[in-house]
Amino acid sequence: MTEIGKKQTLAVRLIVLSRLISRQSSRFLNNKFNLSMAEWLVLGHLDTLRPLRLHELADITHADKAQLSRASGTLIQRGLVRKEFDLKDGRSVFFWLTEKGHEIKDLANKSAFEFDQRLTRELTEGEHELLSATIDKLTQDFEMNIEAV
Repeated sequence: MTEIGKKQTLAVRLIVLSRLISRQSSRFLNNKFNLSMAEWLVLGHLDTLRPLRLHELADITHADKAQLSRASGTLIQRGLVRKEFDLKDGRSVFFWLTEKGHEIKDLANKSAFEFDQRLTRELTEGEHELLSATIDKLTQDFEMNIEAV
């Protein structure tokens, strides 16, 4: 880290780190699985929280709804996701993983674990646990007070 970087606020430093991680993650996902970061978010969350509506997915991931909509469309075209109209509300659509979507997500999850190990390889076990707990704490605080800023 440069001397200038050390003088930045914590928020700026976290943003820079987030962008570095995002850039490397995006490159990795694209090269290995032909997935964008938004498509990966959709696959990952549909696996654990299926079915989901687009606005629910946007709320959970704090991602742009239009970006997730484009990603979902691409995943549908590739046969990784299917959509079903909500019978109670004809305007809403539920998204589900297809069998092929599960297969790709499982392969990508395995690789994501390897990427995570790369991300934390410089940390001791205690540092890793502290970082994880701190991230969870900050995320929870910001989620609860999202309108406060």
